[in-house]
Amino acid sequence: MRDMQQLSGGQKSLVALTLIFAIQKCDPAPFYLFDEIDQALDSQHRKAVAGMSWERSHTVQDASNKGAGWKVGPVW
Repeated sequence: MRDMQQLSGGQKSLVALTLIFAIQKCDPAPFYLFDEIDQALDSQHRKAVAGMSWERSHTVQDASNKGAGWKVGPVW
């Protein structure tokens, strides 16, 4: 395993985003605010992160119908 200091800026960004997406999958928060998360990424990783963000943002959990439990489906 590499020391974090040996990683490039893009690699550090990918490690941080991986941790955030893993936490989101296990214990989702109502919303996430990201600012310039793609700044240190190359174009291939930008596309991958954009695709992951888009995919995760198009799923919503609706707890308003308490009798039926959680419903998961696309936002639009």
